[in-house]
This record gives sequence, structure tokens and C-alpha cells, in this order.
Amino acid sequence: MNPLRSFRHFGLVLVLLLGGCGWSGFKPGPIDQAAPSAVVEIPSSLADRPAGTAFYYFSLANLLATDGDLDGSLAALEKARKLDPGSSFLSLAVAEVYLRQGEEEPALRAVEDALATDPASLDAHVMLARLHFNRKEYAAAVAEFRAAVALAPDDENLQLQLAVALSKNGEAGAAIDSLKAFIIAHPEVETSYLALARLYQETGLRGRAESTYLQLLKERPDLREAKLDLARFYESAPGSLDQALEIYRQLLAEDPADSRLRHHLVAVLISVGKLGAARDELEALLQFDPEDLEARRKLGLIAIEQERWPAAVALFRGLVEEQPDFDQVRYYLGVALERQGDLPAALDTFAAIADDSTFADDALMHRAYLLDSLDRSGEAIDLLETRLKSPADRPDIFVFLSSLYGATGQEPAALEIVDRGLAVFPDNLQLLYQRGILFEKKGQHDQAAEVMKQILHLDPKHAEALNYLAYRWAERDENLEQALAYARRALALSDLPHIHDTLGWVLYQRGEYDAALRHLQKAADGLPGDEVVLEHLADVCQAAGLYDLAALYYRRILEKDPENRAIKQKLEKSLQQLKE
Repeated sequence: MNPLRSFRHFGLVLVLLLGGCGWSGFKPGPIDQAAPSAVVEIPSSLADRPAGTAFYYFSLANLLATDGDLDGSLAALEKARKLDPGSSFLSLAVAEVYLRQGEEEPALRAVEDALATDPASLDAHVMLARLHFNRKEYAAAVAEFRAAVALAPDDENLQLQLAVALSKNGEAGAAIDSLKAFIIAHPEVETSYLALARLYQETGLRGRAESTYLQLLKERPDLREAKLDLARFYESAPGSLDQALEIYRQLLAEDPADSRLRHHLVAVLISVGKLGAARDELEALLQFDPEDLEARRKLGLIAIEQERWPAAVALFRGLVEEQPDFDQVRYYLGVALERQGDLPAALDTFAAIADDSTFADDALMHRAYLLDSLDRSGEAIDLLETRLKSPADRPDIFVFLSSLYGATGQEPAALEIVDRGLAVFPDNLQLLYQRGILFEKKGQHDQAAEVMKQILHLDPKHAEALNYLAYRWAERDENLEQALAYARRALALSDLPHIHDTLGWVLYQRGEYDAALRHLQKAADGLPGDEVVLEHLADVCQAAGLYDLAALYYRRILEKDPENRAIKQKLEKSLQQLKE
């Protein structure tokens, strides 16, 4: 019998090594490492084979493949196929080389050739099924998996893959029935229970999924994979997180050194805000592996979140000393130093991050902020201007630079920077809003309003643009119905004190003093020193006849601005009405 016809082929990934080909008496000799990769010295054992036979070219294809010459391997396999056109195995070998090259279409044709030669080839049906599955051709994959299962009905992996393909093809019921039938025939196959439970989850039958897991664990209480699956199931179920955490902790009690599971538990705890518990787990992890850099990094991030600045600085500083090229950790160290108030050290730390780092622009923004905080605004501006000489893919650099120019009284430069940014990012909301605010500061209220309307056209839920227009209309005592609607929408989107002030002022202009007073009091609570809010609050109290309160708020303003003549006049009016 021709050995190429009788060879039993397993697997889908190319393993063209003669040691795995069923030829027990044949091993390839060493490849000449000094030779170019495309040139392979044929071992003497291969040279002894009769040149021109299919087996000779198949063996040559193996050697070429191990040397990385896939084109040469394909050429040798095609010669072997011409000499032995009835070999389905050779067609499958060709398909695997094509797959290794990433060429699905010729691989598909080669597998179809194998099936044309041998319709009962299990390996060909499996390979074709997986090819169709990877191409999302699920109906075709189902057909091929069914053919494979018919040839090997006891193969649990094929049964599971058929179930997955059925599910992907929208035949969840058939997939479940297929698995249940297999479980009845093979109750000892644990993976089929897990697959059935997972399938129940995917189809929304969560009660059945849970009962399947619990039944399996009743029979096999030591089955770790089932416990992990059940814990993940509880993790994704609303209100069941505590059950998931209990299982994870049981598993870690069984294997305390399971770092992967402990890291997952830490991620779950962090996601629900249980930072103290996450910290405990990380410290337990470091007892088993003090060199676990990821655990130390997470401890540092938790310290930042908990505002334990010295601890965060110590952790990240230690990591930087061990890995000076790890820019992410250096960036976190800079953040911790900045939040701790050590601005010069933070500035030096951010400056040490390489220009080609993925953290370079973030570090640059922090440097500019720190320079400005240290009364070195000119250096901050120069730093950002230098950055913008190269292409920038972040609009916030333009926004921050514009803000720096504006804060130093250079409004024309601030507007010019925004326009430069909008030339690159024409619909960026940050830049547009900054442009509107600059118009407002210049007293160009109509231009500012037009920009805010442009923003709302792009994003109807932009709270600050809604707030701006509502306040502008209230100030002009016009369009108050729409102003009220905009202010309420803005507050629903962003419950902030200055938006309460806007809504209160709109209500005041509409004569709704009680409602106005409620919102302005919230604004004053959130912005206790804001003179505009205090004046609004005093004006509403005055209009509502609460003259004593109005006088109180006017006096608070005068404590901050004793020469404010308009407020003095309002205070005198309140005091006069109190006398009456």
C-alpha cells in the first residue's frame, strides 16, 4: 500500500516534521545553519530515497518548511501531488502550508481536492469545517462538522465544535439538543457539561446554566474548571457578585499561588470599588512572588486612587529604579508626585519620559500645567508651541495652549491657536467651545452664541453649550421659554453648581422666585465664594420680599469688593425696604 494514501492525518496547524509523520525508521538529518535559508542541504537519508517519487518530494517539503521556505515547500508538495494524484493527505498538507501563509482560498480548494479524492477523510472534513467557521460561513461549517461527527461519533471535541457552530448559525436549540444527546451517551465527558452550561448562558437560559454547573459540581466537587466557570457566571449576573467572590476565594485557598486568578479577583474588586480588599489580595500575591511588577503597579494605582501619596510615590519610585525604561510607571510616579504637591520633582519626572513614548504627549501636558502652576507660563507656552511644530493628533494640546495664552492676556494668540486646531480638527467640540468662550471674553456675544449653536448641532447633549445659551438669553431677558428648556436639559446632563445658577437666573427672569431661590441656593452651596452667584441669590431674595436675606448676601459681596457701587446701591434699597 502507498504510505501516502494510508497515512492518518491529524491537526490543522502545519507540523511537517518527519518525526510526526508515521515513518518510524526515518529521521531528518541536521540542516546546514551556515547556508542561506532558501537553500537546504538534503540529508543523506533523504538522498538515499529514489528521486522522483512522491515520498521524496514530500520529505523535501518537510525540510523546506522547517527552514521557513514555504514557497519551496509548496512547490515540492505540488510535485508530490502530480506523482500521486490520489493522495488526500498530500492535498491536506498543501492546504496547511497555504494556511500558514495566510491564504485561505487556495487552502480551501486544496481541502476540497482532498475530499474529492477521499470523501470519508475525517481530517479533511474537520479542516474544511474549521475553515468555514473562521470565515463565518457557519451553515457550511455545520454541514462539515456533522459529516465529521458521523465518521467519529465518540469524539467529544467534534461534538463540542458542532454545538458551537450550530449556535453561531442561529440554531441554539439544535446545539443544545446535540450536546444533551452526547451527554446521555457519554455521561463521563465533563467538558460536554461545561459546553452545555456555556451555551445555556449564551441563549439567556441562565437558570439552566446555573443548575448544570451545580449538578456537575455535585458529581465532581473538585473540578476546578467548573468552579471557575460558575464564578464567572455569578460575576456577570446582577446581584450575584458576592457568590463569585466566595468561589474565587475558595479556589485561591486551594491554590494560593495562582497569580492569574488572584489578578482577576483584584480586577473584579477594583471594578466595584472595593479598593481595600483589592489591596489585601495584591499584598497576598506579593508574598508568593515579591517580583510581581504588575501587582506592585496596581498597588501604586490603588494608592493614587485612595490619595495615599507617599505610598504611591514610594511604590512607583521603586519600580522606576528597577525598570528605568518603563515609561508607564514613570508617568504614574509623576502623577503621584504632582498630586502630593512636589511640583518640581513631578516636573523632572515627566521631563524624563522619552519623546517617542506613547506617554509623551500626556507627560507634555502635565509639564505645561506644572510650569504654569510654578508661575512659568512663558516656558509652558514655549513647550507646547514647540510640540505643535510637529503634527499633533490631540486637539487638547491646542485647547490648553489657547487657555494659557488667554490667561496671560494674549487673546489674539489664543484665538489663533484655536483656529489652527480647528483647521486640523474642524468638528472638535473642545476647540469649538474654547472658540466660543474666547468670543465671549472679547464681548462678541453673538459670535459666541453662533459657535454654541454649532456645537449643539454636532452634539445636542453638550451641557456647557446648552448652559451658555440659556444664561445668555436670561441675561438679555429674551427667549426665556427656550432658555428654561436648555437650562433644564443642561442640568439633567450635568448636575453642577454653575448650571443651577443659570437655571435659577432663568426662573428669576420668569418671575418664578421660589423655584429660582432653590436652585440659586444650591449654586451658592457649591460655589460659596462666587460673587455672581451671591448677587443672583440676593436679587431673587430682594424680588421675593426677603429683604433681610438680600441685605446679608449683598454684604458678603461687599466684604470681597468694598468699592462695588452697584451692590452698595442694592444694599441701601434692601435696608430701606426693611425699615418700611
